[in-house]
Order: sequence, then structure tokens, then C-alpha cells
Amino acid sequence: MKAKSYCKLSCVAASLLLAACSQPNSGQEPTLTDTSSNTISVTTASLQVVNSANQSFKSVPLVLSKAQVTELGLIIDEEQKQIQVFVEPGQTDGEGAASQLLSQTDDLDGDGAWDELAFIVDVEANSSHTLRLSLVDTAAANMQTANTNIRFAQYSNEDKSQAQEFTKYSRKAAELEEGYSRQFQMEGPAWENDNIGFRLYFDERNGFDIFGKTNTQLVLDNVGIGENYHELQDWGMDILKVGRSLGAGALAFADVNDGNSRALQRLANAKETEFYIISEGPVRSIFDVNYKALPVDYPEPTQVNLTQQVSIWTGQHYYSSKVSLDDSEANLALAVGIVNLHEATALEKLSLNHAILASYAPQAEENTDLGMAVVASDQAHINFGGLGATEQGIEYSFFSTFALNANQDLNYDFYAVWQPRMKNVTDEAAFLNIIENDALRKQSVTLVLNK
Repeated sequence: MKAKSYCKLSCVAASLLLAACSQPNSGQEPTLTDTSSNTISVTTASLQVVNSANQSFKSVPLVLSKAQVTELGLIIDEEQKQIQVFVEPGQTDGEGAASQLLSQTDDLDGDGAWDELAFIVDVEANSSHTLRLSLVDTAAANMQTANTNIRFAQYSNEDKSQAQEFTKYSRKAAELEEGYSRQFQMEGPAWENDNIGFRLYFDERNGFDIFGKTNTQLVLDNVGIGENYHELQDWGMDILKVGRSLGAGALAFADVNDGNSRALQRLANAKETEFYIISEGPVRSIFDVNYKALPVDYPEPTQVNLTQQVSIWTGQHYYSSKVSLDDSEANLALAVGIVNLHEATALEKLSLNHAILASYAPQAEENTDLGMAVVASDQAHINFGGLGATEQGIEYSFFSTFALNANQDLNYDFYAVWQPRMKNVTDEAAFLNIIENDALRKQSVTLVLNK
């Protein structure tokens, strides 16, 4: 596996109140209220991370935008300086040294300059901790080992013992003949953190699948090279049968004006589909899939340009997805699905301002238990649904349907917890507890920036 090291980056503060940094896992940007009209250049600053809940949280994902950082007075030379984040010792005794946090800066728009600072921190119940953000010389910055990974590679010889990796790849609709995806190492892009892995079939199926991992190592660089990942390996295996279902959070267009009686429509036959990696790092990895001139039949036949941005953070049990339309006037309904090939029972719940669709059953290979869930804000939620066997098209799927238009992105998290790896998650209640703890964390953890 390729060794990846990343500089530990941090951010800063200098005036302002930051309210509600309860990001939906993909690192929602905190809201800042400006209390100063002057920007003063500084090389260090502090902020508070506050947890109002009666329980602690591990690996809380947090994000600051570059605009927020510079507004706070931290002026960053892209080549000479980097940001590092530290948590100060306890406020009561003041003893001990500050601990450096995992952090990174990400260039989201591809212009060569970073746009967001992402970091993670542990917080205790009913607590307030001081974070320090400092500029350091690039040459002196500590290096961090990656905890997330993206892999998209094409086999480069007949026995599939070698593969060439891509950071960007494009396909045309005319190229999608039978077996198209088999040229790729894992039939398309794959992504992982220390807990779980996923993959996307890069063909007309656009299905999502799961890799169950037996350890915390990043393994996907070598999966499928000289081995059959459908059989149990030292690192784990492909644990999900997807078939013609929506698998592990795949998307489909829905016609909610017809009571879900019409078939869901898979995201297929786009004139062109582009994949490209935005970021890989110790905290998170991000990639985009852009569908250009994508046909959709509901509510009436048209074509749209749609982007799905997928991210995965270290320490989490989910990947996050943001789905965006271009400036099209289309008002669509988008279903996000979970495979149901083994007569599982769907849990449908509105809780903590979230729409939760979940199942926990022996749906993984080797007859092992697997928890899967689609979790999103309930604001855009329309309904829950399900499909059994069909003659063609999508089948054997639970799904949760949401509104989507050019002014309203769809953000959702897809959870996957494989019981042989997470041995303390033994039933639906334990799985749901993970989901609802994350929902509570999003509402309870805030940042306050100090002048």
C-alpha cells in the first residue's frame, strides 16, 4: 500500500462568536458573528469548543473556512506557513502540555489555494476546552499519517496484478458496454477510514457497496490485486450483495406525485460522468462525481447536471454525501437507498431533527450482522418507501426520499457498522444509539472564537 503522510494543519481565531458548528458530519462550516471591523495580522489565536450535552463525544469533526480564518486576522503564506491546532491543558490546574490535534487544509475549488481547515477533537460532557491555532513554518510542520484514503485505479496487465491509479477519470455514455467497470481495480472508486470502506460501481449501475475491515489499517490500495475481495482476506472482504438494489446509499430519482407506485429511476446514461479527487488527508478525504446531461423522467422528462460530493472522516462510521444541481429549474425528488435482500425490517424514524432510515440484520456475507442507515436533516424529507422484487430496474431496497432543487442541496450520511468488527454493536438498539449520539453531537458542540 502506498504510504501517505500529510502535514498537520491548523486554524486560528481573533474576534467573533461562532455559533452552532453542528456540522452534518461532512464538516459543516460554523456560523460567525463579526464583532470587530478591524483585521489584525496574528500568528496565534485561541477559541473555545463547547459541549452542552450531558455526554462526551470522540473525534468530533469541525471545519473553518479560509474566509473565516483571514477575517480573524491570521494571514497565511501558502508556501511558507501552515496551520496547526492544539488543545490546551485543563483550565483548573493548568498543568501539562498542549496536545496537537489531527488537522488539514483542503483546496475545494482546485485553484491551488486552500479553502477549509478541517480538524477533529474529543470533548467531555458539559465542557469547554481552549484550542490554540498557530502558524508554523512549513519546513518545521509535523507530518501525520493518513487515516482516510481514496483509491481509483485501472488494471494495467492481463493477470490484474498491477493497476494504475487516477486522481481524475471521465467516462462517456457510449462507452458503457457490458463489463465496462471490470477494467477497474474495484469496479470504480473506493474510499475508507479506519473503521469501514466503500466503493462505487463506475458504470450505468452507479451502485454503492461496502468493504468490511478487520483492522484499522488503510487497505484499499491493494484490494483486488492478486486476491479475490469477495472471499475473506486478512484485512476483511466485500461484505454486501447489491444486485439491482440501491446497495449502500445509492441514489435514484423518484416520482412522489404518484405515491411511489412508479419505479425509481437510477442515475444512468449521463452524457458524461467525471470523477476527481479533491483531497486525501489524516482527517478526511473528498471526491466528486459529476453527471453531465443526466436524463430524468420525473416529474417530466428533462436533463440535469448533478454533482455528488462524497467525504469520509477518520473515526466515523459513515461517509457523507452532498448532492447538488446546477442552475436548472427542475424540482426533483431523490431517493437514497439501503439494500434489503434478506427480508430485514426497516426502522423509519424522525428524531433530533433528522430523518433516519435504518436496518440491522444478517445482511452481510458469511451470515454476519450489518447495520446500515441513511441519515439526513428532516427539513427536506418527503417520505419513506420500499421495493421488493421487480421485473427490471431497481428492486429489494428500502429508501428515504428528499426534495432536491438548485437552491437546496441534499446532505446525507450513510452508516455501515459490521458486527464482526464492532463487537459491542450486537443489536438494532446499539446501532441506533450510534446514530442518535451523532445527531445529538451535531446539536450540542459549538465553537466560540476569542478576540
